Amino acid sequence: MKQITVETGLIGRLDTFKVVAVAHATGYPILLEGVPGTGKTNLVLDYAKSLNPGVDILTSDKMFILETDEGTRSAEIKGRVDPQELVQNKKYVVNSPITKAEHIIINEVDKASAGLRNSMLSVMNEKVLFNGHEKVPCPWQTFAATCNSIPKEEEDSPFWDRFVLKHKIARLNKNQIGKYYRAQGNAQLQFNLPEEQDLKTIIAKIPHDKLEVFVDVCHGSLSDRSLTYIPRIAAAVSVVYGINTTKALVKTAFLMTDYDTYKSFSMQVEAKEIVAIRSKIEAVISMTDHDQITRAITEIKNDVKAASTNPDIQKSDFTELAAELQIALQANSVWKPAQRPAIAQAQEQQEAVPMSN
Repeated sequence: MKQITVETGLIGRLDTFKVVAVAHATGYPILLEGVPGTGKTNLVLDYAKSLNPGVDILTSDKMFILETDEGTRSAEIKGRVDPQELVQNKKYVVNSPITKAEHIIINEVDKASAGLRNSMLSVMNEKVLFNGHEKVPCPWQTFAATCNSIPKEEEDSPFWDRFVLKHKIARLNKNQIGKYYRAQGNAQLQFNLPEEQDLKTIIAKIPHDKLEVFVDVCHGSLSDRSLTYIPRIAAAVSVVYGINTTKALVKTAFLMTDYDTYKSFSMQVEAKEIVAIRSKIEAVISMTDHDQITRAITEIKNDVKAASTNPDIQKSDFTELAAELQIALQANSVWKPAQRPAIAQAQEQQEAVPMSN
C-alpha cells in the first residue's frame, strides 16, 4: 500500500476523499450527489492532483471532464473523426480523449440523454470504448459522475446501479463555514491507498460468517451485481480507513445501503456496547442544547470506560468512535469551538474524547 496526501481548500470532506480513494482502489465508478456548491468537482480534481504532483491536471490528457445537459451528444464520449487524417491520408481516425484519461468526471449526469448514458456504460464497467468495429481500452483510475440528486422517477433505473459506490455530500454547517474562514491556506489530508495484492490478502481474511450475515441483511437493499463487489470494497475500506475487517463490513453497509439496513447489520456483527455508544454519538448531531450535548459526551465517556473491559472490543474500535464523535460535534449547529470543555485539545487532534485509559 502507499500513503496518499491530498492538499485541498475544502473543509469537512475527509470522509468523501476516503470514499473516492475506495473507488480508486477497487476500480469501481462512483456517483457524488449534492446540491450545487458543495465541491463535488473540485474534490475529484484535488484527489487527481494528489496522484499527479507537478502536473496541471486541468489541461493534461490525464483528466477528462464533461459538462452534460439534455443536448449533449454521445460523440462527446465516443470521440470525433479527425478531419485532417480523413482528408489528407484517407484514414478514418476517431479521436477519443476519454480513452487517454486517468481521471474522468461526468458532471450533471442526471441530465444526460439515454444515448449518452449508453455510451458511458462500457467505459464505466468494462473500461473499453466500443468505437465502431474497435474496442479501445480506457485505463482510467477514477471515474466519478456528479448530480444534485437521482431523479425520483429513475431511482429503480439499472443505470444508477452501475455506480457501485454512491456518496451524498451535504452542505457545510455554520461551524464548518467558520472553520473555513479561520483556515490559513490548504489543509493536507493523509490516508493509505491499497494496491491489488493488499486487496487480495485482506479479502482472504474476511470472515465468511460475517459475509453471510451481510448478504442475509442487505440482500433486499442491493442488487446481485452490487453484492458481488462487497469483499473487494470492504478490503479497500479496511485499508483506507485503517479499521479491521468487521468494522470495514459495517462501514461498507453504511456506504452502500440505507440507514436501517446498516443499523441492522451493525447490531448483528458488532459488540452491543459499540452499537449503543454509536447510537448516542449519532443522537448528538440533532441535539439543540449545549448542556444536553455536554451530558451526552459525559455519558459516552463513561460507556467507553465500561466497554473497555470487554476483551472482544479492540482499541481501534474506540479510536473510530472518537473520530465519529468529532464528526458529530462538527455537524451540530449548536456546539461551537468556544464552548468546548477540557476535552477541546483532544478534539482538535481528531480524538474527540479520551476513549480508553
